[in-house]
Amino acid sequence: MTKSITWYEETVAGDSVNQVARKTGLSQSTLNRQVTQYYQLSPEAAVTIARAYKVDTLEALIVTDLITPEEAASYRNVDLDSLVPSVLERATDTQLTRELTRRLNMLAEMQASQD
Repeated sequence: MTKSITWYEETVAGDSVNQVARKTGLSQSTLNRQVTQYYQLSPEAAVTIARAYKVDTLEALIVTDLITPEEAASYRNVDLDSLVPSVLERATDTQLTRELTRRLNMLAEMQASQD
């Protein structure tokens, strides 16, 4: 059995392929093929499963051999707040405008619901 299938079985804790597909939005046939025929999850499927089952997405990337444990460790130590200024500098005017609009609309909806 491969690392990704062992991880899959531990993560879904007895859920059937159909249940996992419904919970994740993955195609049941694709998931079934990966689990029962290829015995290897794609990194995309593993991350989708990790998110749906609220487990570490970096671990999903490790078990699918997309990244090494050492690479994952370097990502775990990143202070995300320190990345915000450089990301904002790279954002286009359109991206910034969309985000500001989204936040203003959300604020307006919250205020309207309180009235």
